Amino acid sequence: MEKKQPLGLELPIAPHQSPRKRSGLVKLLLAATCAGAIVARLQTGSWFPFDGSSGRVAADEGAFEVAVDWNTFWDTLPTRPKLEYTPCFDRTPFGGPFQCARLELPMDYWNGTTDATISLAIIRSPAVVPVTDPRYGGVILLNPGGPGGSGIGFLRGSGDGIRKTVDVKEHKYYDLLSFDPRGVGETTPAVDCIKSPALDHAWQLRVMEEGIFEASDAAIGRLWAMSIARSQSCSLPLSDGEPDIRKYVTTASVARDMLEIIERHGEWREKEARRLLGCVTGVPSTLLYKSSEEKIQYWGFSYGTYLGNTFAAMFPDRVGRLIVDGVVDAYDYKKSLWSDNLLDTEKDLQGLYYHCARAGYPACALANKTGITTAKGVEDKVFNITYSLYHNPLPVISTSPEVITYSDVRNLIFAGAASLSMDATMAIACSDGDDQSWVNRTTFEKYAKEQARVSPSVGSMWSAIRYVVTTRSLEATLEQLFDAQNFFGVKC
Repeated sequence: MEKKQPLGLELPIAPHQSPRKRSGLVKLLLAATCAGAIVARLQTGSWFPFDGSSGRVAADEGAFEVAVDWNTFWDTLPTRPKLEYTPCFDRTPFGGPFQCARLELPMDYWNGTTDATISLAIIRSPAVVPVTDPRYGGVILLNPGGPGGSGIGFLRGSGDGIRKTVDVKEHKYYDLLSFDPRGVGETTPAVDCIKSPALDHAWQLRVMEEGIFEASDAAIGRLWAMSIARSQSCSLPLSDGEPDIRKYVTTASVARDMLEIIERHGEWREKEARRLLGCVTGVPSTLLYKSSEEKIQYWGFSYGTYLGNTFAAMFPDRVGRLIVDGVVDAYDYKKSLWSDNLLDTEKDLQGLYYHCARAGYPACALANKTGITTAKGVEDKVFNITYSLYHNPLPVISTSPEVITYSDVRNLIFAGAASLSMDATMAIACSDGDDQSWVNRTTFEKYAKEQARVSPSVGSMWSAIRYVVTTRSLEATLEQLFDAQNFFGVKC
């Protein structure tokens, strides 16, 4: 009997294949995975290929280099109330050099419920000219999307591409600045639902082993139960009495952080101008810090468009130039639906198949080695490789043996779409969105089926975002929610 999956996807009965016959699949699987990452790059405009484990940094003065252990760097970088940059990386394959800082900001801007602060992790790619050069264009803040995307990872991975777009030779050159939003990445305190890294890693391995919803007829039930266990455990009060960052990660709070960043950058700009000019007077008026008047220059992608428009709604008089790239449906996001993000995904994939066929082998490993390659032929090859693994996972023979499964490949192709902190994603999306306690497993299963229909390639994986939001409950303060609601005054 042909096996039918609970989400309506029919899988072929695959004949057994010996490891010898299937050994040629390994390279093609890698090619398919890389292809998925390329598709994700086209879809999201962001990519995080640089792991950032080590590197060297040249300071602005250019006379020395600093070796950085990225694993300990942020732990040792002091947090300051003003921007004080430290060299943190020289060149990467995708950008640099970089400078980093930790900025102290209030955890709660509006209610006075706590005097606690956050330490915002910031990275800057300095302009190629000093601030005193007439061609200096100021700073552009960047957000890669999410919610839960790392701005630090984004700038390190995509800085050169951004710079080639915004800098105008012999006319304007910009500082590029990004940050890990509150609760995310290197910003502290982080939203960590499982405090022990070892236990968190073990949990993630368990989720990966379970696979995607279509991995078996029992997978959706187990994944739903696991989501309830983690999500609702993440909503429990903290036991050690520390301030709970989970209550203060709304998009409105992040927008307020950006206001502080541009204020502190204005202070830094004037101080840097005085340092370069070697005097305490005579700084051009364009470089003087204008308290409570500094204006933002911003470029946000995907969820970053929601953040940018939230900033514009909250602080309309503080907008200089604002780019919202890949605009999200604010209503859909606010309702916690996540239902229309994949409308063009299959079109992007068709574009990939077309260009693979056009490039041919060996430029594209999925193309035929001999004869003519068509886009349909590439698509069929990706499908056949992926679904052959459903019944016959691929053994990898090495000193670290592994098995590549159907779910592994589906997840790897999807993984290029974003690099998110899932706990932070849950916290931000739940704080921003409407209550989802009415959604049960049956309702969610209908949603997952619809996403798989809209995008057979990645719909099942995408729907996982909503189930972690659905099974979790967080409450933001009324003031934060009111400020976030003002977003709807801005029409994209």
